[in-house]
Amino acid sequence: MAERSASELARETLRQLALNRLPPTPENYTRLYEQAAGEPGPASFPQGPLRHVHALLPAQTPGQKRLRDQLGAAIERSDWQGLQQVITAYANAALQPPAHEARPVELPVPPPVQALPDDLTQQLARRFEALSTLLDTQDTKTGQLHQQLMEQLQSPPVDAKALARRLHDQHYKVLEVVDGRLQEKEVPMLNALNEVLRDDYIKDSNAGVGRWNKVMEKAGIDFRLTVPHKAFNRQIGALAGVRMSPDGRVVSEQEWRMREAEWLPTDADRAFVASLMGRCVEPGQFAGWIAPPVMGINRQPVDFEYVRFN
Repeated sequence: MAERSASELARETLRQLALNRLPPTPENYTRLYEQAAGEPGPASFPQGPLRHVHALLPAQTPGQKRLRDQLGAAIERSDWQGLQQVITAYANAALQPPAHEARPVELPVPPPVQALPDDLTQQLARRFEALSTLLDTQDTKTGQLHQQLMEQLQSPPVDAKALARRLHDQHYKVLEVVDGRLQEKEVPMLNALNEVLRDDYIKDSNAGVGRWNKVMEKAGIDFRLTVPHKAFNRQIGALAGVRMSPDGRVVSEQEWRMREAEWLPTDADRAFVASLMGRCVEPGQFAGWIAPPVMGINRQPVDFEYVRFN
């Protein structure tokens, strides 16, 4: 069988990623590329299972605690040599006679794992990978927690309880009103998923409004659109019913009533928009809310009679 080129191997690797519905991580890409080339590389470092073993080890004496810390450091570094040295130290410690009679240490029996379904695990992995753009991953703690969360989701079976604990370890900032002012507070990520998704939606909305403003600026129109504060006119959640101005200022009920028609669409506004959506069926004519095309369909004239209304 002739050797395949690097581009052919790359295409086969991408195809296998799609067929197996695997996230395109460097580890998955390398493993599938080596399989396609017929040259499997060394086994990947089993961080997930080793972390589980590390959590079960006793740390009742200074020596046990020291070895346990060294093992944890080797696991986080994916250090095979360090792992070998710590395991050897554990074996040597077991061979040494005890200085005094001690009761045997019983390791706790781990509870049964409540594994998440594979399809739900993959959906969560894709969702949290997308949400990473909203997190402060430059912060060392947040970045480490996010990396551990993704590794856990990408190493099935996923323990549902362990995943919940990991989400409680990761935090996100949400808004609340304290003494008439908006303040940020950190809550566990598990309680803030709706807020994370809302921020993602607002980010996309700001990008769209920015594009529209550039179009108006290029056309010489002296007007700019703005996106209101995310606490403005909220109907659900912790900020529901809080009177907030579009610029993020807590206002009184009186000021809200005075300026409600200025900030929110009125019945007259809705009637005006409806009046713009008029029907237009004459050839060569276009409704006011549609931009005329440069040419017709299939290069026909713009006033070509595509449909005849009898």
